[in-house]
Amino acid sequence: MSISRIAARYAQSLFDLAQQEQALDQIHEDVKSIEQVVELPDFEAVMRNPLISTEKKENIFEAVFKGKIHPLALNTLMVMAEHKRERYLSAFCHFFHNLYTEYKEVSIVKLTTATAVSQAAIDNILAGFQEKGLIKKDIELEVAVDPSLIAGFVLEFNDKVYNASVAQKLSELRTKFSQNLYTKNI
Repeated sequence: MSISRIAARYAQSLFDLAQQEQALDQIHEDVKSIEQVVELPDFEAVMRNPLISTEKKENIFEAVFKGKIHPLALNTLMVMAEHKRERYLSAFCHFFHNLYTEYKEVSIVKLTTATAVSQAAIDNILAGFQEKGLIKKDIELEVAVDPSLIAGFVLEFNDKVYNASVAQKLSELRTKFSQNLYTKNI
């Protein structure tokens, strides 16, 4: 079974239980906290190490998370460790976050600009996409700066990329001019 299918099943199970317990928002925050810990190189190395017993990994989960996260989230971690699925924690967190944002109708958007821009400019860009129905009203926004764009912006959302950068336009022109329209192809 693929990593994504395994992680998605655990995420879906926790998501369903969180809905039943009416603790979805709290558990989502807990999963974000778990993800921060899982991304630590030392923690990840311990979880991926097959020489460390399941019992020790469960003890680590209890020491790090007990009393700090919802019992359902902790139980999910314990079950994952029991079934030797702890190496899929990062993917599990990612899938849970996607389920949550889809349920709450939140668009995950990444805006990359050539230079830092004002909040008014960001709002203006996002409003244009919202008016066209491409992104939802509620947005989880990540803003980045990439000077290689020269000018303009790149907006990533719903597995789509809208590239309105000068670098992209120059690349398109370079490709167009590299094609010799006056030479007959044989």
